[in-house]
Amino acid sequence: MKSADLPTPAAWPRPLTDPDLLKAGDALQRSARRALELARQTGTPCYVWLNGKIENIGAPAVVPPAPVA
Repeated sequence: MKSADLPTPAAWPRPLTDPDLLKAGDALQRSARRALELARQTGTPCYVWLNGKIENIGAPAVVPPAPVA
């Protein structure tokens, strides 16, 4: 790609006018909420970037019981 093909700093960022792109943020939030809900219902993990690290916010981690001697 030539540098002439790239937008100039004055032209970017430009306001969104595409109706699909205007609604993309809301759609991503809905899908994230649904993914978390499904993970909790099915006992599966749902990993997100939280507090500078990857964390499971889905099903709680199952700690195996200590062996009985």
